[in-house]
Amino acid sequence: MISRRSAARLVLTAPTVLLAIAIAHPSGADGARFEYDGALAAVRRVTVPTAPRAETTQLVDGGVFECDGYKTLVLNLAGEVKDPVPKAGKIGAILVPDVEPFTQAFQQLGLLPVTIEIEVTLKQGAAYFMAEPKRADIGFPRYHVLFFNETGGTVTASLFAYRGR
Repeated sequence: MISRRSAARLVLTAPTVLLAIAIAHPSGADGARFEYDGALAAVRRVTVPTAPRAETTQLVDGGVFECDGYKTLVLNLAGEVKDPVPKAGKIGAILVPDVEPFTQAFQQLGLLPVTIEIEVTLKQGAAYFMAEPKRADIGFPRYHVLFFNETGGTVTASLFAYRGR
């Protein structure tokens, strides 16, 4: 386990090492973990400050969820605005396969090998958001969830993944 003080030193000296530690750890930001209720997997109330989609080192870790034995997903993304957002922008979740070589491409090269993504455009002044459901085929046994937020304000986001056989 890495202490907060050690993590701060790593941020200053080796951001890619810290990123690799964060992505390898099964819990997400704020200690977020996926909850399971039958076929439904959910991670709730993950704090997502401004994190542009293109800046892979700023994406917020939402954790890893299992899909082994399932064939399809129906995703939904919903949440609440915590700070007034200064501008309209997209909020979303990116699902990266949690298997090699995808994890290595992300951890070591900063590449974002996206296979599934869901997003919603948040309007200025909105208090809540909810994306249109998105259907996708499952191609991997596990996915790592990374959140982005391009609004300039902080939100809490919840991702729901209904896994079908």
